[in-house]
Amino acid sequence: MSAALNGVSALLALICFIFYMIATVGYSNEKTTIINVNWFHSYGTGSYENQNVFVGLRRLVTQLPGQDTTSLAYANCGMDDDDDNNFCNVCAREGDSAFGLMALSTILSFIVVGLSVAGIASPSAVMSGANVVIAMLATLFGVIGWGLFVYKCFDKIVEMYPRDMDYGPGAIMSLIAFMLMFIVMILQIVAAILAAKSATPSSTPAPAPVATQEPEATTEL
Repeated sequence: MSAALNGVSALLALICFIFYMIATVGYSNEKTTIINVNWFHSYGTGSYENQNVFVGLRRLVTQLPGQDTTSLAYANCGMDDDDDNNFCNVCAREGDSAFGLMALSTILSFIVVGLSVAGIASPSAVMSGANVVIAMLATLFGVIGWGLFVYKCFDKIVEMYPRDMDYGPGAIMSLIAFMLMFIVMILQIVAAILAAKSATPSSTPAPAPVATQEPEATTEL
């Protein structure tokens, strides 16, 4: 049973690794990459009709029909680093934090994959216990990174570009990743318990040896 749980954990952790890695790509400076792996976006509505906006972790990209695609780096548009009302300052700070935390979650997810694969061949309570801790950290870092950027930068972008914004691949995949990693953590807790039970020697006492009675010798008169 522990081997099966480790197998499922390895598969889910691999998906988490891929999704976290895709989320970190949103830190790119390339316009095409941000368009394809944005964290949230909007397609020409409201007062900004025909203008598309794609938001990445480091910069945002705007598109207008018949014009070149332009991008704006958050680090280059902030006037006062201490001004939290400026969307550039907020998004630059939280984007850097989200990237760092997502990168850590990506590395930790890869470690979980390796330990889970090793647990398929040789289930171990110690190995599963280590997996629980690592999966918990990968989940926690993913939740914090996602929350920092989405909940703090999102509102500031909407204030700057008043329109309906939708989550993009970066935000969606990182959200799925830390949810799956939480499931991996639960599976590894169960695997650790089962592995510990199977490694515990049975407490059933061994049957007592049956005493055999030697026949009495007879003496002839």
